[in-house]
Amino acid sequence: MQTPLFYIIIPIYNVEKYLKTCLDSIKNQTYTNFKAIMINDGSTDNSAEIAQSYTQDERFILINQDNASVSVARNTGLDYVKQDIESHTESNTESIGGGVDYIYTSFVDSDDYLELDGLEVLSNIIMQNDLPAIIITNSSNHVTKDSLYTYKQAFFKQDADTLLSYKDILQDFPHIHFYVVWLFTCRCDFLLQNNFRFEPNIIYEDVLFTSYVFIFSESIYISNIPIYNYRISRENSIMNTKTKEHFYKSAYSHFMLSKRFFEFCEDNNDEMRKNYFMHWGIFYLKETLRHLQRFGYIDEFGFSKSELRVLYPYLRGKYKFCFHFPRIYGFPKRLRLFIAKLFRS
Repeated sequence: MQTPLFYIIIPIYNVEKYLKTCLDSIKNQTYTNFKAIMINDGSTDNSAEIAQSYTQDERFILINQDNASVSVARNTGLDYVKQDIESHTESNTESIGGGVDYIYTSFVDSDDYLELDGLEVLSNIIMQNDLPAIIITNSSNHVTKDSLYTYKQAFFKQDADTLLSYKDILQDFPHIHFYVVWLFTCRCDFLLQNNFRFEPNIIYEDVLFTSYVFIFSESIYISNIPIYNYRISRENSIMNTKTKEHFYKSAYSHFMLSKRFFEFCEDNNDEMRKNYFMHWGIFYLKETLRHLQRFGYIDEFGFSKSELRVLYPYLRGKYKFCFHFPRIYGFPKRLRLFIAKLFRS
């Protein structure tokens, strides 16, 4: 009987405190047909040594690279998957995973971990539902310092597991927002044929990847079985960092998200796809302008007014004024916040 093979892509950067829990949860899966692709993204702690110790299990592959961001690390993992599949095809060896249709890729962040039957749950879904292009897990377990609780309906307000197309979903949720790739499991031929990649040098990198994967999927299985354990408020997490540098990076990331969504919109003729891309392009363009209200156009943001001007035709009303005079536009809000702060002190 043919069974799926899972490639699990795990970007690693300075997570020595959590890495063993993550890798043990994969090594001890009840379903054993997988390859764990660990990408050490230039860690400066003991993460590389911990990851290396798992390569005694031939299912674990370690790739070391200079620090380049989680996006680049995941792309390195996708490159490995592509090369590994192609090497088996070209050498005419026995097909891995029962054929390319049976090969799937999932993503695990190295400070999180899987339920031990996670891959078994995914395998059953695949075999019972005609090899869906992607599986979206609609529930996950959230781990805090003191507790673990299940976060239900992460994307869809429904409890029933079901097989849908992107059109089915957009009819009920026209502006659905995907923001974490670790709740996605994708069929490899679908990923590789469309050359899906992560945008480098930004935060919120999951948004573009998951949105694009979703919008081109004709078969999407929605599962409400929580198999992923997400660690909230990890120490030294990028997403929990509040500095000027993070603010600058956030501004640049929102600019790139809006730019890419508008590019996707212009490149597609399908009306549902265009409306979806347009909505999120405008959303992230407004977020870009919100960042500009604090400092105006400064070099630290990584983009200029002339670069943002390309997106000016998408602005309406007061946002056009904000484009030209962002700090003046944002002044009343800053004044309100300052006065409120005085009354709190």
